[in-house]
Amino acid sequence: MLPLRSRLRGVMLVQLAALVVWAMPSQCVLAQADINNGLTRLGVNPLGSLGITSNINPPVASAGPGSVSYLTLRYLPTNGEADSGGVREERWGVADALSAQFGGSTGGVNTNLTAGTFTSTATSAVATVTAGGIFQVTHDFHPSAHPNVYEITITIQNTSAAAVNLRYRRAFQWDIEPTQFQEFLTLQGSAQPGVLSFTDMGNAAVNPLQAPPGTSGDVVNKGPGPVNSGFTLTLDLGTLPAGGSTVFRMYYGATADRAAALTALTSLGIAVYAIGHPNTLPLNSGNPNTFFLGYSSAPPPPPLPSPTGPSPPGEGSFPGSSSGHAGQGEGGYGFGARSRALPVLLGPYAGKEAASLTVYHAPPHTPDGAAVASASAGADDILALAWAGMAALALGLAIAFARW
Repeated sequence: MLPLRSRLRGVMLVQLAALVVWAMPSQCVLAQADINNGLTRLGVNPLGSLGITSNINPPVASAGPGSVSYLTLRYLPTNGEADSGGVREERWGVADALSAQFGGSTGGVNTNLTAGTFTSTATSAVATVTAGGIFQVTHDFHPSAHPNVYEITITIQNTSAAAVNLRYRRAFQWDIEPTQFQEFLTLQGSAQPGVLSFTDMGNAAVNPLQAPPGTSGDVVNKGPGPVNSGFTLTLDLGTLPAGGSTVFRMYYGATADRAAALTALTSLGIAVYAIGHPNTLPLNSGNPNTFFLGYSSAPPPPPLPSPTGPSPPGEGSFPGSSSGHAGQGEGGYGFGARSRALPVLLGPYAGKEAASLTVYHAPPHTPDGAAVASASAGADDILALAWAGMAALALGLAIAFARW
């Protein structure tokens, strides 16, 4: 039998090794990421979809009415949530149209995915997964050139031994506060190259090979509702050879009104986009918070001055817009015409991000966007100090053990 001193050394060595491993700083410790750029806040999960729960990293309850305790997409100055229906509804999926292999995620729920790496900071998150056994998919969430917008750089690699016919889908069922289930929807870019379909409902299957719900095509201010109002964007990304990769970009943003959303999209050169805003007055103003998604296959542009000119190309006239006033034409959808979109929205509301908050903000939850950001940063600082303390303790024990 070993001497007592040797046995004690062995026990201490095992305990010390466990402590060192536990104390090692790692961005992979947290199973989700609550990130923001000071205006837009995202809850990113390790599978690359939006939607995190309070079980792991509690977000502040949203502004309401119908306040939720999970985080998907919020506008910080109002704390308004884009997904307040009670179920996390943001999703993505990828597929090969030749082999029918696919994978994806809805609000963190796994469908044919193998989790890979997940790292995050206070402002960014990167999730890498294997989908359908043949794709490596990386979603890199980071601030864009516009202060209200997050860019998602999406890299898909074909890890199989055969060429694939690549499809990708992103979908979101809007439930926008403060008028959940009564959203107005704009879709533009349905005829752009690579867009297979762009429909007006968000409760799609993650498999891009399945037909999406709703009607595909451009609309302006369709609404309010119905309950499943949102978007499903399905892309044909072409043939990807064995071992090949492709990169494209999507964007999520939040602004104080619809006019500001159009300005942000214009500044980033985005022609394929979906806008959702609540049923508040003035009608189709988008007060107090408007949310949007954008898609681009081109590299991101350099930062540009905020434009005040025309909206992105494609917002045209639709049946029901002949009156020239938002939502007051015949046809039942409240489609808006180009002739009224700019005078009504860009005129009275351009540059009024702060002023528009005085009507619908919720005082208990929205003291200031910076307060939410600093609280998040403070939590990160405390966590970093804790790791540093444990690492120092482990080092001290190692030195003492070496001298013993």
